[in-house]
Amino acid sequence: MMLMAGGSTHAQNTKTVKVKPVKAAKPPKIKKPKKQKPPKPTALTPDEKAIKKANEKSVREQKKAFEKQNKQQAKMFKAQQNALKKSVKQAKKN
Repeated sequence: MMLMAGGSTHAQNTKTVKVKPVKAAKPPKIKKPKKQKPPKPTALTPDEKAIKKANEKSVREQKKAFEKQNKQQAKMFKAQQNALKKSVKQAKKN
């Protein structure tokens, strides 16, 4: 009987103690800088407008000339291919 009593007293002596964790201080919030709006374009002077228009016109003309040149080269290449086909056909017939 003694052994039983000793065991029961041991169970009564152990207690669980809850320990609260230490709260850490929150870091201060970082403020984001506001986005700046891009500056509005200023109005062009009449001279600047004329320069811009002339520049756009020359760019258009260059583009057209380039496209025309490409078409001519394509035509010439196609003509060369056709001439080669004809010569191959004639060589096979002979």
